[in-house]
Amino acid sequence: VHMRSDVSIFNFSLTPGEVDALDVLRAAVPSVQILDDWPDVVMPMVALGTRPTNSTKLGDIAAGVTSWLHLGGRHIDTAHSYGTQKEVGSALARALSGGVVARDEVFITAQVPGPIGYAGARSFFEHTILPELNVTYVDLLLIQWPCLDPERPFECSGLDGAAERVSTWRALEKLQVQGKARSIGVSGFEVSHLLHLLPSVQPARGNTSAIGVNQVEWHLGWHDENLLALCRAHGIRLQARSALGGPGATHPGVVPPM
Repeated sequence: VHMRSDVSIFNFSLTPGEVDALDVLRAAVPSVQILDDWPDVVMPMVALGTRPTNSTKLGDIAAGVTSWLHLGGRHIDTAHSYGTQKEVGSALARALSGGVVARDEVFITAQVPGPIGYAGARSFFEHTILPELNVTYVDLLLIQWPCLDPERPFECSGLDGAAERVSTWRALEKLQVQGKARSIGVSGFEVSHLLHLLPSVQPARGNTSAIGVNQVEWHLGWHDENLLALCRAHGIRLQARSALGGPGATHPGVVPPM
């Protein structure tokens, strides 16, 4: 489950006693091991998304992250393209310095903005993602979308931009080897995108792909069972984005409410 855009529901204050009594998220949320070859990379199955909505005000994201961590939430999904990553980093820094959590207790998912190539991805990670989040590593690093055109990030075939996707993936592999990204994956990749990328991916073991996660829109209004089957066949965890629908559900196949 991936909470995407309703961060404002966590924008409230609790007394220390209430926090101790309501440490519900940490107790209730299960975790999943991403790949057998990465036994120490365990991802909480519910994440707080930090993409704003039209009603999000300055400071809402930071307040939401703070409340999320106080309640026991331990997975935060962020991206520079959301325009809120600095707020996330500030809230996280305060929580770490205040003893609310330790860094190794928080699972951070970050994203490079699409297939921007080897040099572009490494530079973006080092000079944008890490400084904005105030961290030295992330737990999961994704290619945020498969297509070259950021105005149409999910509207391309498996062949369009295939070389750039491979080059960007090589950068993620390098960052993982360096310990700067504990696990790596993709976002919004459909069957055709995966089929063209998989032959170039270093295997984790046997036929198991080192693509740890494919984060895609997945809910009652839209889901691709063929994509799920392909991910399962290659040991890729399919992570549901906008799992409850709502403002984050943007797939063309979704019929808007009347």
